[in-house]
Amino acid sequence: MNALKVTVFTALLVSFTALSQAIEYGQLCDITVTPDECRSVNVLDPIVCTNVIINGTDFAVCACEDGMFRHEDLNYCVSPHLGKCTIQSNDGQPIHKCTKFAHCFDTTTRANERKEGKCYCEPDTVPDGVSGHCKLTHGSNRCTVPTDCNVQSILTCRQGSCVCEDEEYQVWNKTSGKCEALIAGSCTANLPFPKPDCNGRNTHCNNITETEFICQCLPGYTEAPDKSCYKEFEGECEINDDCHPQFECKGNPTKQCLCPDGQIYHDESKTCRILVGQQCALNSTLECTIHAACINNNCTCTQGFIGVNGTCFAQYGSECSEVGCYGSDFLQCSNTTTTCDCVPNYQAENNRCVGLIGQSCRNSNDDCVGNSICLQNQCGCSDGQESLPNLIQCVALHGQSCDGITVCKTDSFLTCTDSTCNCNNPLSQTYEESRRTCVGMADRECLGVAELCVGNSSCSPLDNTNMQRICKCNQNFASSKEGLCVQANGSSNVVTSGVMLSILLMVTQYI
Repeated sequence: MNALKVTVFTALLVSFTALSQAIEYGQLCDITVTPDECRSVNVLDPIVCTNVIINGTDFAVCACEDGMFRHEDLNYCVSPHLGKCTIQSNDGQPIHKCTKFAHCFDTTTRANERKEGKCYCEPDTVPDGVSGHCKLTHGSNRCTVPTDCNVQSILTCRQGSCVCEDEEYQVWNKTSGKCEALIAGSCTANLPFPKPDCNGRNTHCNNITETEFICQCLPGYTEAPDKSCYKEFEGECEINDDCHPQFECKGNPTKQCLCPDGQIYHDESKTCRILVGQQCALNSTLECTIHAACINNNCTCTQGFIGVNGTCFAQYGSECSEVGCYGSDFLQCSNTTTTCDCVPNYQAENNRCVGLIGQSCRNSNDDCVGNSICLQNQCGCSDGQESLPNLIQCVALHGQSCDGITVCKTDSFLTCTDSTCNCNNPLSQTYEESRRTCVGMADRECLGVAELCVGNSSCSPLDNTNMQRICKCNQNFASSKEGLCVQANGSSNVVTSGVMLSILLMVTQYI
């Protein structure tokens, strides 16, 4: 029994002595010693004595096995993506672990004392291309230190997520698998990150000082609001990629960046918009032209605007600073109100502009003021009517039809009686066609301020008895029962019987 205790104690002492003399990773070793003397305190760490040349001198140091790398965070030699790994080990030999963010998958069908596999990067990681370590890619939410993310893709760890190193001036390019610098962003290498490429077409990395570089648009290209570089609207181009994505390169012989067919350029927003009458979609970023809305999947002008050749023009009273007024409606854009108002010699009537009498019209009576009509593209009055001096209404003359719309000419002393224009007082007034007015009859009161009297009569001085001025027939004229002044019997213009007898006697003398 005492002999057994001594044997066990001796074995433990030998093991402790061996461990205390272990040669660690990076320390010098003797490559001629067999078995390999490199053994870490962690006896399963796969290190071997390896020849290296430093400054032209050969050295032997303890390093990772061939095809493996030292992982500084793990302090352990690990296998990279597609490197070997140990699934099962019962032989006491060092095991092969996969790098961080990689899994060991079985590639064998036998499992005796030792079973090897192959390391594969996890789905949200990529091999970094330098050490073979698996690095988290853009958008991964499980990083803890910056080196967890792929530095070669210019990624760093912020709040547990792998993001671009300069989030303000860099953007992730899924195609290239790297963060790229936007316009005005730095394209200078910022160690440990490599030099970023400039994002998008038509860009280049330009040196603004000897040591500082930024991304700029190529000459002839303009920076867009989204920090891309394209030719502006109507800029000369060769292919579509020269233009902003909303434009097409077209034209003959000179090609320009223009909106696609069915769209129009909007200066203020610098975007193409769908013309009125074209199909649209409610949830699309492509909007209808100004003052139009997508109704039933069709761009339609909103209230107060009218569509002409795909554009919405303002109607009377509508805002016109952007699109202007519909000129065919006799409108102009007011400088003071920026709304559509009538052009000179036209006035508003039922929210539209109508022409005064004598102004142009479009073969429609709706274009003319009041009850005037459109005659050979000019507003005028119907037969039997004439215009008021203010040119806003036609009035009916004597004997013409009248109603609530067409009124009689009141300054001719006419009134509407039984739908016909007649003198205000037919018993004391009569109408004279030559003067187009009613006048006082003979022996009746003079009419109006102008003291109008029937022909061959004059307005007498004021009669103090009845305080009236009366129309009196002139000399040699007499009043008739119709109230007219006719030539009286015995006047110089009447051939009397005595005169006739004298004539007959003179004639008989020559027979």
